[in-house]
Amino acid sequence: MWPVEISSKRPVPRFREVVQPTKKEIRDPRFESLSGKFSETGFRKAYGFLFDEVLPAEKESLKQELTKAKREGGDAKELEDNFSRVERLLKEDQKNQAKKDREREIRKKQLDQIKQGKKPFFLKKSEEKKIELMGKFEELKEKGNLDAYITKKRKKNAAKDRRFMPYRRPVQNERKR
Repeated sequence: MWPVEISSKRPVPRFREVVQPTKKEIRDPRFESLSGKFSETGFRKAYGFLFDEVLPAEKESLKQELTKAKREGGDAKELEDNFSRVERLLKEDQKNQAKKDREREIRKKQLDQIKQGKKPFFLKKSEEKKIELMGKFEELKEKGNLDAYITKKRKKNAAKDRRFMPYRRPVQNERKR
């Protein structure tokens, strides 16, 4: 077999690749197994200061800037968006913390029952939802917003029922008999 030769009739390429460059691999740590598994408790320990100190301070400064911008008549759209974003993050964090506390309490009760010699009992998803709803109602009752919440929910359900209610179509040429 003859050695492979390059044809002399074709012009030599100006920039000839002698060594092929290695392809730069971009990794997303969220989906890469090399970065390990996500631990919510570890994340909370490492970045808890954000929710405890940084975000509340940012919320206060944004609130002051927003009131100042509204007084001066400036454009406050971006400030309002940032303020609502920070507020939403803080509310979501409070909700998650309350949920974690409830779960911790339930787990503690289960462990106490096991120590007493009883069989372990695990709640169904529906029971967990009921307990969560009861907690929400208690919270709304403390704030005094329970009536408003219930009326809003009732209106929403009534609108949903009306949407699926069958209705009689009007007849175009209805004869009298």
